[in-house]
Amino acid sequence: MSASYEIQGRPVAIPVEVRDARQWAAQFLVPADAAQAVIGDTGLQVARPFPGRAMLALAVVDYRDTDLDAYHEVAVSFVVRHHDAPAVAGEGELLREFWSGKVGAYIHQLPVDQTFTLEAGVLIWGF
Repeated sequence: MSASYEIQGRPVAIPVEVRDARQWAAQFLVPADAAQAVIGDTGLQVARPFPGRAMLALAVVDYRDTDLDAYHEVAVSFVVRHHDAPAVAGEGELLREFWSGKVGAYIHQLPVDQTFTLEAGVLIWGF
């Protein structure tokens, strides 16, 4: 599905093309209760790859050539249970759910360093 948006007087077609970029990422196991407190207002629940632990992912991207110009981005995200996942009875079910891949990602923060890209992120994707 393609669409077009006007950002700061410029047309931006979807999908946006990224022609050159570099990315670095790291994942951390963090206390699940603390992670849940960070995303609690979303109604989502952090996934648990190990008892009492959640997964936090950090990424840094250097977008060198894109339809949104060159810019830098930092992503802070958590692995979460699907919003419509059924209730589970215990930690074992949460572990099986995680390792079966029945989880998703919630982007908590996604700052960028260019005003054009910031406006595009808000208007097109709601970031």
